[in-house]
Amino acid sequence: MTIKEAIEQINYHRVEMEDKKVLLLLDKWNELLFEIAAFDYSDNELDILHKELDVQMIRLRNKDLSAQIIKNSLQSFIQFLKEQLKSSYSYLFLTIGSFAGMALSFFAHFNVFFGFLIGTGTGLLIDQYLNKKQRVIKTSLNDTW
Repeated sequence: MTIKEAIEQINYHRVEMEDKKVLLLLDKWNELLFEIAAFDYSDNELDILHKELDVQMIRLRNKDLSAQIIKNSLQSFIQFLKEQLKSSYSYLFLTIGSFAGMALSFFAHFNVFFGFLIGTGTGLLIDQYLNKKQRVIKTSLNDTW
């Protein structure tokens, strides 16, 4: 299933549903699908992505579609993006780098601020590299869990 077909199926479910939690999760699905539609994937990655979309959309064809089913499907798809297509969240490495730099400063016995700057700089460089490769997911899922 292509990304466009998946968006059409999600929008079809959005018209039928009335539960606010279900609509919020379907909106997150839409947002994520529009975002990955702009990514520059190779042909092999697109084939893998289309197969995974087939699996996830089959899960969402259930007539008794609940928020839990949509949530599980969305979590599974995000995990797939992270593991198979090497995607990450926006500024993930910046956050990890800043804390790692501060922790390193305690073990290496130098200024905490200097460690923070080194970790932040390194994390920012990694995030910018991933952003250039179009592997950064900017869709925030924190308000849905």
